Amino acid sequence: MSSKAQSRTWAPIDDAVEQAREINNRARKLARETATEVRGRSEEAIKAARKQSEATIKLVRKNIEAAQKALDEQRDQLGKLPEVARDQLRAIEERVRKGFESLASSLSLVTDREFDGLRRKVSQLERRLGEVERHSRAA
Repeated sequence: MSSKAQSRTWAPIDDAVEQAREINNRARKLARETATEVRGRSEEAIKAARKQSEATIKLVRKNIEAAQKALDEQRDQLGKLPEVARDQLRAIEERVRKGFESLASSLSLVTDREFDGLRRKVSQLERRLGEVERHSRAA
């Protein structure tokens, strides 16, 4: 077989290989861009959630401290009351404490566990991108 005939025989395969390379390069570029975009949005969401949580926690702590201070002042004033009155005061303190706990849980604060979960998801996406890149290089 002549070299001209051989090159004609291999031309469709060479074209297919070249198209596969182009598709691979486009896929890698798209995967990189998508991962970068997702990571950026995730980081922004995490920062916004953290900032909101910190502000909320600060406000809740301030409210709890003010309430505790008020409770301490009331307890000092009521320290002279008979034991029955003290039992009533304890019940009130318990209800107030439960109310603050309920308030804190209803604020839907981002917990460290949720933040770590988001961080793990971003890390997984980065690992997947690396795997896609290694796989496409191997192909």
